[in-house]
Amino acid sequence: MNWIKKIWQDTGELSTRQLCFKYLLPLVAIILTWIFIGKIYLNQIKINSLVANTGQVTNFAFKLEEETTFGSRYSHDVYPLKINLSNYNFDFRLREDFSNDFRALLTKMPEGDTITIFTLGSLQSFLCLSSQTDVYEIVNNGKTIFPLDKMRNYNLLKAIPPGIICLILWILYYYYRKGRIN
Repeated sequence: MNWIKKIWQDTGELSTRQLCFKYLLPLVAIILTWIFIGKIYLNQIKINSLVANTGQVTNFAFKLEEETTFGSRYSHDVYPLKINLSNYNFDFRLREDFSNDFRALLTKMPEGDTITIFTLGSLQSFLCLSSQTDVYEIVNNGKTIFPLDKMRNYNLLKAIPPGIICLILWILYYYYRKGRIN
């Protein structure tokens, strides 16, 4: 409760810029650091730490989704590949970023085949701010048709922007705390 009083007191004493440096900057830096660490974790993930979802392929679809980039007010349309397995009442999603692989995947796992889709567990999804239905690897008849390395590389590339921004924000916060920025 004291921290609420402190923030309230600071709103009357500090300028808007100082309030942003004192409260908003570290909050955004913490969130971006969480995203960065999650993406780095996903880059290091091993197949045995993923959840294996095995079932018969019942349907493929390219379903419209609206995606909003972190920090943006605008959304854009994406068409990921949705894979439905007989044992599950939800679709598994392969991101549109892998659309170059869609045609080859559809020929390697026709409807009726039994495949295994590897996804994140619920705790991993929460810690990495990722979806539990995202596909990380697909195996058909013991043969890997969508390797985990593709998702690792994707997550590594997605880790770079929040990593750079959070580094800049932490440096700014450090200088603010040192009294060099008012």
